[in-house]
Amino acid sequence: MIYTRLFLVLVSSFCLILFGCGGPDGGSSNVLSGTVSVGGQPVKELNVIAIGSTGQVSALTNAQGRYRMENPPKGALKFQLASMAPPPPPGFTPSARSAGGPVIPPKYTTPDNGLSFDYSGGNKTFNIDIK
Repeated sequence: MIYTRLFLVLVSSFCLILFGCGGPDGGSSNVLSGTVSVGGQPVKELNVIAIGSTGQVSALTNAQGRYRMENPPKGALKFQLASMAPPPPPGFTPSARSAGGPVIPPKYTTPDNGLSFDYSGGNKTFNIDIK
């Protein structure tokens, strides 16, 4: 009897170590992801901030313009974009060529820019394409 219980405890412990507690992929089941582009061109090294009534979460875009946020707040989200590149010198207006990629218009650096998404949980995609 004691060996049966010990065996069950060992098997359970082994399964937890092997498979983890986060599901089959070991990650969160509440993920919001997407791509940020300007005129169809992906934007890299951009901080994407999702702001909800219960908090906010952010993610950095990769070289393909993709971002991934785990456990974003549920409900109506507003999005704010922030470049990770240093600001240009005073009096200099960056172009796509000088910045090394598409330039985000200043309007999108504030949360009241029209970018919004209603997140209800689970794995969802919100692509942002600025024209």
